[in-house]
Amino acid sequence: MTAPNDPAAQAQIAQAVALNPMTGMFQIPLIMAAGAGTAASGFEVAPEELNAVKADLDAALEELKLAREDANAFRDILPPGDDEVSVDTTNKIIEHLTTGPGSALQTVDDMARWVKDFRDKIEAAQREYERIDQENEIQKS
Repeated sequence: MTAPNDPAAQAQIAQAVALNPMTGMFQIPLIMAAGAGTAASGFEVAPEELNAVKADLDAALEELKLAREDANAFRDILPPGDDEVSVDTTNKIIEHLTTGPGSALQTVDDMARWVKDFRDKIEAAQREYERIDQENEIQKS
């Protein structure tokens, strides 16, 4: 799997949210890097629905904060016994779950970063839409 913090993957994910002049809807591309390549899809959202999309993304970020707390709790796992094998095995499992690429913590952090970046792109597109809308209103006056 391509690492979410890979610059090439980030470049593909960083597609702009743009207004489709034909439909009047925002085109929101979703490009996920995984496995042998990338998968691209997207959806359109009416400008008046962007606040609801942002609220959903905010809720997802809150859920990811809870998931991070849960993943961090793996550090508190106790070995089933005091023998060397139990202690070493438990410590290796905890390390695998909590440190480095592919760990639960890293996965949650990568997901949270992606959601935040995605929300920021929607916010920027919404501000630009509102700026253009205001300019058009001023020109009509």
